[in-house]
Amino acid sequence: MKNDFDVETALIASIYSDIDAIFEVADSIEPNDFLNLGHGLIYSVLRDRILDDLPTDVVSMVADMKARGILDKAGGEEAVKSILEAKSANSGSARHYGELIRNASKRRTVAKLCQVLMEQATGGGEIEESSAALSKALTELSSTKSHFKMPLSQSADELRSRLHALRNGEIVIDLLKSGFSDLDEITKGLRAGQLIIVGARPGMGKTAFALELSLQIATNSCRRVLFFSLEMSSDELSERAVASGAQVNLSRLQTGDLTDDELVRVDEVVLGLHNTDLVLNCDPMVHVADIRLAALKEQAKGKLGLIVVDYLQLMGGNGKGKSAENRQLEVAEISRSLKLLARELEVPIIALSQLSRNLEARNDKRPQLSDLRDSGAIEQDADLVLFLFREELYDDKSENKGLVEVIVAKHRNGPTGKAVLWFEPEFMRFGDLLHGIDIIPDDYRRESEEHGSQPIDRSHRVNAVRRPAAGDL
Repeated sequence: MKNDFDVETALIASIYSDIDAIFEVADSIEPNDFLNLGHGLIYSVLRDRILDDLPTDVVSMVADMKARGILDKAGGEEAVKSILEAKSANSGSARHYGELIRNASKRRTVAKLCQVLMEQATGGGEIEESSAALSKALTELSSTKSHFKMPLSQSADELRSRLHALRNGEIVIDLLKSGFSDLDEITKGLRAGQLIIVGARPGMGKTAFALELSLQIATNSCRRVLFFSLEMSSDELSERAVASGAQVNLSRLQTGDLTDDELVRVDEVVLGLHNTDLVLNCDPMVHVADIRLAALKEQAKGKLGLIVVDYLQLMGGNGKGKSAENRQLEVAEISRSLKLLARELEVPIIALSQLSRNLEARNDKRPQLSDLRDSGAIEQDADLVLFLFREELYDDKSENKGLVEVIVAKHRNGPTGKAVLWFEPEFMRFGDLLHGIDIIPDDYRRESEEHGSQPIDRSHRVNAVRRPAAGDL
């Protein structure tokens, strides 16, 4: 379109007339954002020469483009000169031109992807591959680049202002508490924009832990939690939530074999869950794009607080193959997309992850970061990595039966460490332990190189994980 051509010419000319203008757009505009191929080539060379502190006069530009073999593709010497010296550009408007170009580029990309998806849907093509491509593209389009964000001095000034405001009570850090006091002592809560990985081997209680934490936050923070389960149905998850809250054996709950007293407790918990803002999505084929669209709808209502994905390795990627190498690339892509989504939405995202079975061959079965399955990108993208470990699953004679270690293996903005919870598998119920050296030995709570651990007195167990009962309404 002529308007696109004029805007692209104006951006290049404005940068050419004031080379400092490149810093207004270099973090958001790439050569492939230009509709006109020649404009993209000229912009690329002009940007490179400015950033490399090289001359940008017409003669130097033309010589550089000729050396790269792209001068003819850009229209030739006269075309390059005409665009660089265009008089239609307004000095100081580079950022405005850049926004117009970026928005136009996004619209073209979305339109093209939708067209491809429609063709695949109506032509019997690989719909999964097209859906994955659309998911990836939408996530990338929503991300904001910041290669040239701001001077350090300006960032430091903003930090100082924020610290004074925090001290004076003018602003409050938005942290979501897990409800598990020892864990919150280490993490200080879940931060907006974080990607949190919860990893464990099968049977450790990943889903139960994530559901318990989700219920805590949904109940106590007045925020909506979106729980995406690719493995369990909504019936299975609701059974776990009710069994945990009512302290009823899960197996007997599923068969209806309950006493009158247990049935009363179930009724109370179910009624109390009406005040719990937790939404279940149990589509086994969900992609990052689906999560994003659902989250944006909730965010528009101003209530979204947390997103949970159970679990990472079940999510579909680009669908280009089943080899180990391709799967690693897919998982890396999904991990990165979730991290970008957390930053875009400014909410924490918890993604559950399976761990490699290789840890079973070690003497110490406690998980390590290297045990994250399928991709090292998960460790790289994560802001917080939590591992669940139950000693009793590997040692029948363990004196710490019923206890779960929550190992904080990575914490981008704070310390690592270890919290201890109790777990009743028959109820799928996690709970907190009282603080105090007489209950949780310090050596157990802190990270240690020792393989063994000391037994813990559970006689002072407290019910820290409590959902509303009927009497609370």
